[in-house]
Amino acid sequence: FVISFQATMWTIILLVFLTFVIYRHFKKSLIYWKEQNVQHDRPFPIFGNMLPILLGKISNVEMIQKLYNKYSSGRYVGLYNFGATSLVLRDPELIKKITVKEFETFPEHRPFIPSDVDPLWSN
Repeated sequence: FVISFQATMWTIILLVFLTFVIYRHFKKSLIYWKEQNVQHDRPFPIFGNMLPILLGKISNVEMIQKLYNKYSSGRYVGLYNFGATSLVLRDPELIKKITVKEFETFPEHRPFIPSDVDPLWSN
């Protein structure tokens, strides 16, 4: 009985610790735009801003358009794509600077078209 109780106690302690670590990881990833002082909608834990899309309430395009219009006073708006962060640009000059002049400075840009569809446009 003593060995079984100790094993159960260690299992519970381990589960509580892992739950805490996972919670902190998701919590930290969902306050990035707040720490950067970027306008953004409040994200849902784990899902970010994607929950309405997953529930079929709106499409991805509608969600981005809603954010774009809601934060019309800013040059950009932050977005949480599950655990990843994305930035929606609103200012034409900023878009030009990032997509043309400083394109290679931002190596984590997402491809517009998958490379297996068109290798030229995937770069």
